Amino acid sequence: MNRPRSRPNSPDTSAIARRLLLTRRNNECPETPVLLLPVSGTKLPVQNTTVSLPQQVEDSKPPTQEASSLRIYKLHRLVPNRSLPEEVQDVKPSVDDIEYEWSDSECSSELDEFMEQLARARENQPIECYAGICGRIHSLRKERFMALHAGNADVPVLGRRSKIVIRRVRQFFEEFKKILGDECEGTIFSSTVELTAWACGITPDTVTRIGVKEDFVHELFPRTKKKKTCFSFAKEKEITIKKYEDEWGEVIRDFIRHKMSKDKDMTSNRLHAELCREYSHFPIARGTLYTFLNAMGVKFYRVNGRRMMSI
Repeated sequence: MNRPRSRPNSPDTSAIARRLLLTRRNNECPETPVLLLPVSGTKLPVQNTTVSLPQQVEDSKPPTQEASSLRIYKLHRLVPNRSLPEEVQDVKPSVDDIEYEWSDSECSSELDEFMEQLARARENQPIECYAGICGRIHSLRKERFMALHAGNADVPVLGRRSKIVIRRVRQFFEEFKKILGDECEGTIFSSTVELTAWACGITPDTVTRIGVKEDFVHELFPRTKKKKTCFSFAKEKEITIKKYEDEWGEVIRDFIRHKMSKDKDMTSNRLHAELCREYSHFPIARGTLYTFLNAMGVKFYRVNGRRMMSI
């Protein structure tokens, strides 16, 4: 019996069947991981992956008894008549109540000293400071301040500006008393009228008469028009002669007559320079000296073009 010849262009059916069978087997059996263990006398290549089995690893945490480097202290609050219980269970201290100290380090002694100084500063310094200030304030008496202005019997004449200043001072003490509240009872800060009188140098009756605003109001000073002062040369000579005649009048006259050389120009500037060299404490300015010479009657004239003065 003759088999049918296969066509030259037809695919091989056996090869196709073999390929399908291998594909089905691969899908049914998934790949299993391969564990490679080192064998003595052999070296694994670098690119191969090795899996090491975990062994028993000891706990790296130190036991509680060995952790001596960290000590935790609980700070007692500075509250009078209050103590913390000795045994407190399941209570986590706050961060502010914990003090950390490294006892095994070299700076443990310095840290202890620093913490002691800090505790003493918190406990003693404010109390001593406040006690000293409060004690001094409570020891102040009104009689001590009343003696400051005991001799001022004359009532001063107060203008608008002075009254505003007094009201401002009293308003300050009133606001200060409100801030202190009941703490100022029994001290000088409770009597604002007397404080204002002592500060301004007037009597308490004057402070009461001037009064104070009910609310805090910043009063402005009144604007006053400045008077224009017009000094004439005659008025200036009168003022200068009254100021310097008794002390320097005769000295300047004698200097012009006998000591000042007439070989050069006799001017007020030259006279001022020579007087300053002769008297180190000469107080008259250069311009004022010219006015003073005119007030004393000194005559200025010229002789052959040379300036001269005579008295």
